[in-house]
Amino acid sequence: MNDLDKQAIKRFANMFDESVVSKLVDMYDRNIIGLDTAKKGMLLSLVSSGDDSSNTSVNRGTRTRIHCLLVGNPGVAKSSLLKKAVKLVSNSRYESAQHASGRSLTAIVDKENEHYCLRLDPVPLSKKSVCALNEFGNIPFEEQKYLLDVMEEGEFTINKYGINSNILSPTTIVASTNILNSSYDPNPSKGTIHLAQIPCIPPVRDRFDLIIVVSEETSDDALLDYVDRKLKILSECSPNYDCFLQKYIQYAREIEPELDPKCTDQIKYYYSALKKSNPELGSNRVLETIIRLCKATAKLKLKQIVDERDVTEAIEFYNLLISKYVDGSNVPTEPDKYAYEKCFKILKGRYLKNSEVRFEDLLYEACEDDGVVKAYLLNSRANIIDRNKLKIDTNHKARQVKDLLISNQFVRIVKKKPLTLQIEWAMHDQ
Repeated sequence: MNDLDKQAIKRFANMFDESVVSKLVDMYDRNIIGLDTAKKGMLLSLVSSGDDSSNTSVNRGTRTRIHCLLVGNPGVAKSSLLKKAVKLVSNSRYESAQHASGRSLTAIVDKENEHYCLRLDPVPLSKKSVCALNEFGNIPFEEQKYLLDVMEEGEFTINKYGINSNILSPTTIVASTNILNSSYDPNPSKGTIHLAQIPCIPPVRDRFDLIIVVSEETSDDALLDYVDRKLKILSECSPNYDCFLQKYIQYAREIEPELDPKCTDQIKYYYSALKKSNPELGSNRVLETIIRLCKATAKLKLKQIVDERDVTEAIEFYNLLISKYVDGSNVPTEPDKYAYEKCFKILKGRYLKNSEVRFEDLLYEACEDDGVVKAYLLNSRANIIDRNKLKIDTNHKARQVKDLLISNQFVRIVKKKPLTLQIEWAMHDQ
């Protein structure tokens, strides 16, 4: 970037003033129609990316990186949004998580010619930049924990085969995942979901500052407008603003805005009301998320001071996101626990009085009764349930449900092969 670039960027920001963020959203991948909320979330994550290790390593403050998770049904351009994000920040990486694990995304110790060596993987290799993880929900739950330190502290340690290393990794994570469709959500096109429909363990979900529900507009006017705009894109050459956005984001990332003391009351009262009315939203990291959003909004406007307008815009944006979350207090927070409770309920209700049931039959019945269980165990919304895919030997999610069931004091293993379960009489009496 040269001085002429910087002057052009400043003129652009001054020209659009407070509406500059909306203009940047409009320039983000013109081939994707709509999805302005998701595009804005991507821009906020990109502008917050960078090296914040000076804050987190000596505990002088919290991270400044904003992690973003796009949640929605297949075919709503989540992957395209991630790929565009990677192009806009240098040294960023895009990874498909279908066949990945937490270890393969962070670091592994490998043996080569009788020697052990440490191999860094995509997340630490994209430090100070962005790592986009497509299909994040396919990472096994027990493997997602390896991303906890990276997302919060920006570093992690590995101690294996005599190799003890602290790996600096201030990486911004942007990810996508499909929702687990449910029988109690008759119209997911409205864009509201249960938190239990996100295939992500709560500690990781808590570290995603922005959880954006990506859904399609289904009204007649919206569909007609989509067709008109799509035909226009196909018949004309759509402008590509990637080069400008790359330089704009690079310039904005270097700005470190300070919070105007006049804004503290606005943030304080909003957070207090938010936690009181929505205690299920997460931990106290929500407050840090709000502050990060305020600063990232000011960054996109190239402002050195976060004023009341920036705080108001950040709060309105955050309210828009959380309005898509249906109260999930009546369902478990994790899909594997939800499947376990469904199986346990069937086991209690239909197999009392010494009746035995094969575990695979129990899973099959749970899949028939509930779409969330079927989507979680089979990664499919098809009406036909394939019994072969429910076998413990080949389905690690089925093994997770099995482990939860057999750890219940009222469930007894009658036979190991095939695994057959029974409710204890003590449960019946109780």
